[in-house]
Amino acid sequence: MGRAKLELDLGGRTVFERSLSALLDSSVDRILVVQPAAGAPGVPATDRVQVVTNPHAEEGMASSIRAGMAALPEGTRAVLIALADKPLLKAETVTMLINRFHREGVPIVYPTYQGSQGHPVLVASELFADLEQLEGDSGAKLLLRKYVERAVGVETDDTGILLDIDTPEDYAKCLKELDE
Repeated sequence: MGRAKLELDLGGRTVFERSLSALLDSSVDRILVVQPAAGAPGVPATDRVQVVTNPHAEEGMASSIRAGMAALPEGTRAVLIALADKPLLKAETVTMLINRFHREGVPIVYPTYQGSQGHPVLVASELFADLEQLEGDSGAKLLLRKYVERAVGVETDDTGILLDIDTPEDYAKCLKELDE
């Protein structure tokens, strides 16, 4: 992106604020914001949000997942791995994934839009050891491939599950989506 993408303005709020608000407005119990040692922009002080520092952020996404996993409270039944650069994700989508997990008890639940898999991904505690073994820029997609027969996709009308901001073109696309 060439600049701090999480701090970009998107309709009067930063990319990070929009991404976090989808989680705060959903039925998620607790949010662990995993940030590099340099910090993250605008983390609100609430009982539901805890900041976790990842001293190995340069090693890729898997190191952030491992840092978050290490900070989970005992007895956590599932984690929702959500990316901070998904500013158009809807809170309803997050709640829908959580409800599906509670209804069916499947170990992996993920959203789809017109058949395309998106984020966030909910992973049950029975697969926590697999998450803790991830390396590099690997995320939950490896688990989806490994446990395809145990994963459930939930179709949604939320294009925000697919839209992330990695390039100036992505940013322009998100701005356009906001205007529609």
